Amino acid sequence: MSEQFGYKVRISQYCDHSENISHGDGEWDFSWEESYSNSFESVVKTDKYPDITALHDFEVGDQAFLVWAEWSTGDSFGHGDRSHVEAFALFKNSEDAYAYAHALEHAPDGKKFKFVSSEGQVFENIYMPWHGYFESLDNIHVETVTIGA
Repeated sequence: MSEQFGYKVRISQYCDHSENISHGDGEWDFSWEESYSNSFESVVKTDKYPDITALHDFEVGDQAFLVWAEWSTGDSFGHGDRSHVEAFALFKNSEDAYAYAHALEHAPDGKKFKFVSSEGQVFENIYMPWHGYFESLDNIHVETVTIGA
C-alpha cells in the first residue's frame, strides 16, 4: 500500500437560528429547530490524529482540492439544518475531487460504497452519515484550498 499523509481540516460552524417551541404543558409537548452556516477555514498537514489522509504529500502553500459535506439531522421533536459537517478527501487534481463528490452524492443507501481515484487511492464506506432516518444530505463541497502552516 502507498504511503498516506495526514491532514487536519477546520470547518467553521455558526448557529444562525436556535429555537425551542412549546406546544403545551406536557413533558413531550415541545419541538426544536436549528440552522447552521458552515464554511471551510483551513487545512494543515499533521502526523497525529488526522481528519483525512491523502496519497499526495502536500507542502505549505500548495494548492489542493478538498471534498467536504454538510447534512441535516434531527429527532422526533425537531430538526437541525446543516447541523453536521465532515471532511472526506484531499486531492491533487480537480477531476478526482469532482468525481468523488459526485460519487458521494449518489452513494447508495445501505450498500457498500467504493471509489478509486486516478492516483489509486481507495475510499470505502459501509454507511454514509446522511442516510439515517432523520438525516438528509444538504451539500457536497469541492473547495480549492491552500495548505497552511
